[in-house]
Amino acid sequence: MNKMYFEEINGCVIGKTTDEIINNNLNYGFSTRIGGVSIYHLSSLNLGVGRGDDIDNVKENYRIFCSAIGIKADSVTVPKQIHSDIIVKVTQKDKGKRIFRNTDLPDCDGFITTDKNVALGIFYADCTPVLLYDNIKNVLCVLHCGWRGTVRGFAETGVITMINDYGCRPKNIHAVIGPCIGPCHFEVGGEVALEFRRASLEKCIKNGEKAEKYYIDLKKANREYLLFAGIEKDNITVSEECTVCNTHKYFSHRGCGENTGRMAMIAQLKK
Repeated sequence: MNKMYFEEINGCVIGKTTDEIINNNLNYGFSTRIGGVSIYHLSSLNLGVGRGDDIDNVKENYRIFCSAIGIKADSVTVPKQIHSDIIVKVTQKDKGKRIFRNTDLPDCDGFITTDKNVALGIFYADCTPVLLYDNIKNVLCVLHCGWRGTVRGFAETGVITMINDYGCRPKNIHAVIGPCIGPCHFEVGGEVALEFRRASLEKCIKNGEKAEKYYIDLKKANREYLLFAGIEKDNITVSEECTVCNTHKYFSHRGCGENTGRMAMIAQLKK
């Protein structure tokens, strides 16, 4: 079974999978908060736009992180995320958008491409980053799955998009579910828990310590949707770490407050 591990490159601590298919065909990485130039509450590798950081710091953080994973920083495009289930197709004409030049891309929470000249990025800080890759059709998809996207099956939507638009077969798709808030800290009220029950995700819910409080396992929920979409269990890597439990390593909305920074998952097809 594939696992997520972390390695230090040029001062950055980077999440990777042991999945050889992904490692052989992608330049990629899941960032942590370690290894950048941002200061104070955004220390140090803040890759988020609109977090109150100096844009020059953000750009330098992209240069540092992208260099560590073998990607040119100005090839990366990132979305304005809106907790949706929208996936946008991008090509090399979109590289650098939102970080190094203005963007005209629609607001969304997922990117997909077959173009080796553009790198795809999404942000996270408690929400679930999901990477999808088909090595036969050479299709790359990255998703930002907040709890709303998770319960609506955004991970499955990514797989369906790969199947319908690119002719992918589920058995050839490999997935990585990155670090996010764990079931130990994602406490919700009855209304949110009910949405997960209605989505047949009862196994992802545990009773909380207080009345009408529940704990949700977002990583398990996203994994369930990937399995339902037909991805083989041995092709799914799931991070074991909780962002709230490890605020020394990760930015966390719940653990650090609203003004914290953002990690990024960035990936590019190898040329």
